[in-house]
Amino acid sequence: MLISTHPQRTSNKGLIATVVIAAFVAPMNSTMMAVAVAPIRNEFGISTGSAAWLISAYLVVIAIMQPLGGRLGDQLGRQRLFMIGVSSF
Repeated sequence: MLISTHPQRTSNKGLIATVVIAAFVAPMNSTMMAVAVAPIRNEFGISTGSAAWLISAYLVVIAIMQPLGGRLGDQLGRQRLFMIGVSSF
């Protein structure tokens, strides 16, 4: 029996696609709230200060969810959780 010491070559297309999707989603996530603030402020007739609280609340929720996402990634698998997140986004 011949045992190969060379690892099998696999396609990197899935990895590249995943990185491209993540690179596209990350800036969208950080800018979508900034784009939505003006229409939200106008629609609900709130002050600029109240609109600033919307951005702060959004950032606090993201800060809270990151450790929870890490824990879920440990439990469910990072790849599975990432694909669930990209699909739901």
